[in-house]
Amino acid sequence: MRHLYPLRSVLYALGALLLSSCATTPSLYGWGNYEATSYAVAKTPSEQNLQRLIQVYEELITHPKGTRQLPPPGICAEYGYLLIKQGKPEEGRKLLEELCGVPVLGVVPYLTDVHIEEEDSVALSRRAFSSQQGKVNIAVVLLRYISNYTDFARLEQDERIHLFYTNNVEELQSADIIIVPGSKSTLSDLYELRRNGVAQAIVRAHRAGKTILGICGGYQILGQEVIDPQGVEGELQRLPGLGLLPITTEMAAEKVTTQASFTLLDDPTPCTGYEIHMGQSRIIEGFDPSPLVRMTDGREEGYLAGTHCMGTYLHGILDNAVFVDYLLRPFADRIQDTGAGWDYEAFKQEQYDRLADHLREHVDLERIYQIMCV
Repeated sequence: MRHLYPLRSVLYALGALLLSSCATTPSLYGWGNYEATSYAVAKTPSEQNLQRLIQVYEELITHPKGTRQLPPPGICAEYGYLLIKQGKPEEGRKLLEELCGVPVLGVVPYLTDVHIEEEDSVALSRRAFSSQQGKVNIAVVLLRYISNYTDFARLEQDERIHLFYTNNVEELQSADIIIVPGSKSTLSDLYELRRNGVAQAIVRAHRAGKTILGICGGYQILGQEVIDPQGVEGELQRLPGLGLLPITTEMAAEKVTTQASFTLLDDPTPCTGYEIHMGQSRIIEGFDPSPLVRMTDGREEGYLAGTHCMGTYLHGILDNAVFVDYLLRPFADRIQDTGAGWDYEAFKQEQYDRLADHLREHVDLERIYQIMCV
């Protein structure tokens, strides 16, 4: 029995240690009524609730609690911004300047009704993912490594078109036009399209008479084969394409990057775009050239198979009204000419002008110019 006493002592010690670890850890910061008050403002932004929130801010800043005895992170910045929104810009800027230690030259409110092309494909989460009745439905295949998705920004603004992104095989069948976009990793995306059944769905849509367009990596995917003997993209070295265009593509380490000017074969209207891709595509033996466009330097580019399957390396081709009108020509009986000939470049410039006016209204540009000249 005497051997149990040391064990019992150890157990008592462990129990005490566990109990002490369950004690409440002191908070680094004191938040007071911030959570309840800020929620009340978000739910009902009345003047009374705003004044209560201001009082909470001031209490947290002037009488900080918690072990650090400092205002909670972000509280001072929130308070400064609220002062500016309340028509007290000088007080708000002064508070923000004290926090940052650098001049605060303005606070720019979020602008919701301006359409500027977004460079990050995270913005795809806010796009449509299914078809819609009453318009020409254009489906962009949602690749895992999609690139240059701003190729489709103009289509989103065209009143004749409903643009949506999908890798759902059933939704693809509801599209009038299917676009296979550019890819950061063509072979990986081609492998995934074959695995998830989207490749077969695109082939079925083509057989059903749907229009198929491939851009850059999508152009390569629509061909007979994509090979990568140097391992430029990774371990995959060879995969069969969808077989809709008589081309084969070999990846290369050197990237092509160039601005482009071109015309459609049946329309002299000048068009612009750009190329940025790795790899070269060639027409397989036994097939004649059938270019989609003619470059201003005389070269022929892309491939047109029949009337409703085509591919090109040209990004920005859909920014040209004449090409969009060409794509929509088979659906003329279903749509009004509300978007025909629409100048997307002028629209983009108008949006940038609106953004510039917004910045001028809320930022001290004269001070910026002074700082730049020092």
